[in-house]
Amino acid sequence: MNAVEKGGPAEKAGVQTGDIIIRFDGKDVSGSNDLPRIVAATRPGSTVSVQVWRKGAGRDLSVTVGEIPEERVAGRGEPSKGGDKPALAANRLGLVVSDLSADKKRELKVQGGVQIEEVRGTPRGDVRQGDVVLALTAKGVTTELISAEQFNKLLSQMDKGTTLTLQIRRGEANVFATIKGDASG
Repeated sequence: MNAVEKGGPAEKAGVQTGDIIIRFDGKDVSGSNDLPRIVAATRPGSTVSVQVWRKGAGRDLSVTVGEIPEERVAGRGEPSKGGDKPALAANRLGLVVSDLSADKKRELKVQGGVQIEEVRGTPRGDVRQGDVVLALTAKGVTTELISAEQFNKLLSQMDKGTTLTLQIRRGEANVFATIKGDASG
């Protein structure tokens, strides 16, 4: 898990930041995009078994599925900072990114970065929903990321054939994802 909501059902069940959920209610979770779909199909209030991978070992937990309050769901697609474009448009890599809140920056002990809200289409490189992209390296130049707008603008200015590397914070680990350029455009 990238983050566990304080007081939420996952925290109450013992899920910790950094856990990898591998089974939910008897269904395999093979990618980060699987979990939201599986959870959404589960009746709120029901108790399900969850298998997580933590520090090299599997653990079984029991989670009572909660419901997201209506106002929090409605707030997800709002434009950011009064901009005229929707905040959740995918960039050319198929990534929907958002700015990190001040609280999230403090929690991760970082100055900047952007959070991956969604990976659309075929994932390119090892990039997952919930990852925080801290920097982008292309053609030997590393750029620290400070906003979703900056990240998307950098991508739009690069040739489609450019191979790039993203420095990612995933849980407590720093990982690098290399995305090979696409010559086909």
